Amino acid sequence: MTLTTAISGPTPWRKLTKPLPATTTTVVDTEPETNFKGMKYIVTLSSETNSLYRKLDIDMVKSSTDVTHSISNKVFSGSMDIEISATINAGNLELTIVNNESFSLDLTLAKLRQN
Repeated sequence: MTLTTAISGPTPWRKLTKPLPATTTTVVDTEPETNFKGMKYIVTLSSETNSLYRKLDIDMVKSSTDVTHSISNKVFSGSMDIEISATINAGNLELTIVNNESFSLDLTLAKLRQN
């Protein structure tokens, strides 16, 4: 899925909000690898009760054959069992989140493409 909803006002950021069901792997964003040199994501994950909360910055840089990414925790409360990966698959960058928890998580994702 490609993010197309602009965050309020004239900005290059795009936003997506969706649930991540328990014990699932979800591709939360795809982007043709020819469309960018780098990508910045702000990922917010929370439990329905908001007892668990995590906000992450993810920076991705594309080389000629691969994508490298760095993840930094901005804010968090409690322990959350998730996995995040960025890969190139069939010419597309895919940002994937694995929810290993026994309950759903709410995802808010903001994306800035760096051409």
